[in-house]
Amino acid sequence: MTETELAEKIGALTSKLSEAVAAMDESRESDTDRWQKANDERKTIAEQLQLLMEEKQKHDRETETAKAREDMEQLLSGVRAASKAGVIGNFRSGSDGADQYAGFIKQVYLAGSRDISQQAAAKAYLEGIGSRYQTPEEAGSKATLGTTDATGGYIIPNNLVEALMKPKVQDNIYMRLCNVVSGVRGGGVDQPFRQAAPLKAVIAPWGDVKENRNLDYNNYSATLYTIAAIYDIGKQFLRQSEGAAQQDVLGELGSAFALGEADYILNGTGTSQPFGLLTAIGTAGTYVTAHTPSASTVAGNFAAAVAKAAGALAGRSRSDNLTAVVNATSYWTLLTAGDNTAGFYIAPSTGPMGVNASGNASSAMSVFGVPIIPDPNMPADSLVVGQWKALKIYTGEGYRVDSTDVAGERWDRNLVGFRGEEEIGLDARPAVYTGAFQRITDVLP
Repeated sequence: MTETELAEKIGALTSKLSEAVAAMDESRESDTDRWQKANDERKTIAEQLQLLMEEKQKHDRETETAKAREDMEQLLSGVRAASKAGVIGNFRSGSDGADQYAGFIKQVYLAGSRDISQQAAAKAYLEGIGSRYQTPEEAGSKATLGTTDATGGYIIPNNLVEALMKPKVQDNIYMRLCNVVSGVRGGGVDQPFRQAAPLKAVIAPWGDVKENRNLDYNNYSATLYTIAAIYDIGKQFLRQSEGAAQQDVLGELGSAFALGEADYILNGTGTSQPFGLLTAIGTAGTYVTAHTPSASTVAGNFAAAVAKAAGALAGRSRSDNLTAVVNATSYWTLLTAGDNTAGFYIAPSTGPMGVNASGNASSAMSVFGVPIIPDPNMPADSLVVGQWKALKIYTGEGYRVDSTDVAGERWDRNLVGFRGEEEIGLDARPAVYTGAFQRITDVLP
């Protein structure tokens, strides 16, 4: 891509980013769905813009390097370079007969001298010719430096380097399914709710005392907790990898936070961490439906399990905008449930070819109109059906990455620390106790 094309794309993305932020500003108080859509678009644009900026910086470095090489060649075209032997081994005397210690080998030796003046002069000489003396203490490290294959050498482009391959991490689907409230200030959010369902009004004959009732309220607080992770990267590794190391560590942090968010949203214990959805639902009781799975009966089929959970929700007037989430591995096992006579019970007339198993929120396979979304973070053999927008997730300043080369011993060790942080708060009990979710803990035949 040419420099002009890069500039045009960066300009276009910058305009889109401004539009997305403007949409967030317009909708932050009145339209949660529009705000969330604009926020998702903003994140996507920011990632694309970051990649383009890195590519532009690389392009600028290459252009500047080529110009510097051309200038150097013109400068040296009439100058005869000194021999390597002369640079390495030269040892001459000054006009006063004193040794000048000009030779490379001699300077390396003197850089470790106990004589402070000799040591300083030798180090200055080495730095002047582009070399640097390191003591064993300075050379030591406990971080990712790129000095061996295991610590990053695989992605430093000495040889021809293929794109770095890493284990795939599933996105956190719950930040899209649930109601995310961003920009929360303070230590948490109180969530008042009324658990008891309203009672019908009753007939009151003329002259009789009318029934007098009280309203009971409950409350749970969603405390904001900070989740964080730090990676230390050697500066040499960052420079020599031409942006690959920085891109990798940012991607690694993003994956770590997606996994952390999903785990706390589902499994947070409520003790020094968020109170997660599955913790609030439990494994038995009002919000758990019994199911006896079978691969050869209609009653034991996966579609029947979804219908049971949806039926329980309908009994609580929670029958619209339902979505089901099931373990990703279990998802594919459940698609094949059905005997040889009836075919797949999920699509009895068309079998497997009639099932759209793409597994995303917009075009997922559905049962009785309920989208089924696979997620590896959901426990195996477990299914949750519910109105996910009833579950509120609170964030503070949002996910961010800071970097430093001075904190701790990083300056001494020539390291850069990349720290990811995010404030997240959740207490799933109000959404669960007002009847928005139903769970089945045994869906695999």
